[in-house]
Amino acid sequence: MKPPAFEWVAPDSLEACLAELIDSDGDVRVIAGGQSLIPLLNLRFARPLRLVDINPRDELAAITTAATATGYEVRIGATVRHQGVLEDAALNDVCPVFAQAAIEIGHLAIRNRGTFVGAVAHADPHGEWPAVALALSGVVSAQSAERGERAIPAAEYYLGPYSTSLETDEMVTAVAFQIPRDQSAACCEVSPRRGDFAQAGAVAALSATDGQVRSARVALFGEATGLRSLSVESLVGASLAELDPRAWDSVSIRLCAGAAAGANQRLVEHVVACALADAAGQRARAAAKEEQ
Repeated sequence: MKPPAFEWVAPDSLEACLAELIDSDGDVRVIAGGQSLIPLLNLRFARPLRLVDINPRDELAAITTAATATGYEVRIGATVRHQGVLEDAALNDVCPVFAQAAIEIGHLAIRNRGTFVGAVAHADPHGEWPAVALALSGVVSAQSAERGERAIPAAEYYLGPYSTSLETDEMVTAVAFQIPRDQSAACCEVSPRRGDFAQAGAVAALSATDGQVRSARVALFGEATGLRSLSVESLVGASLAELDPRAWDSVSIRLCAGAAAGANQRLVEHVVACALADAAGQRARAAAKEEQ
């Protein structure tokens, strides 16, 4: 299949890109990596009249990681590629889950072209980045030519599979994260082959102070569950040294897993246990290093 006819424009400023979206009513789409949009065009599931190419916009191509009083502030721009996230040393020193998730995305050709923000914005329930955004309480930066910028917490951005609260005249320009110093996060997934969509995946974020869990959140993605997020209250107050992720209560796992049953249920339990154990191990090692 070939895509339907469309007009392609590459405006010379961010303001001009946003102006293209005014009164577009969904007939204008923004393109950066195109790894999700191009297949939709080829299958004619999407029929925009115009594509706005934001790749020339250098101001959207940066990853910034800055220390704050309580941790780190991370901001990833709209044209940063998956491979760019994987290779950013400053980002992954602060939060290695970004590299863990990035290496699971497709193959090198896809990672070199697809973008982090595009994947977050697309809301594919099989994708790693929406789950990372939920687990780490990411904030989506949406800009409009007429209404300016608004910050949308990831939990409010996602309405369902491929459905978001983004307005038709808005463009996602960045995703930001506040990473507490006492937080560690990890990603685990199971797929039929390396590079395939996950059958089941989990991103766990865990904060601990003085050896005790202060908060724990798991975001699920993949064929078995779709995109879901849950605060794991049963782990709060637990000792890191004694933490057994497989012991968390069945009510939480059922709520998290949704319709998953049988083999899928076991896969979900496995990836959740794996992600939580990894995050807890990271936090324990970091705490031991801080005490030295």
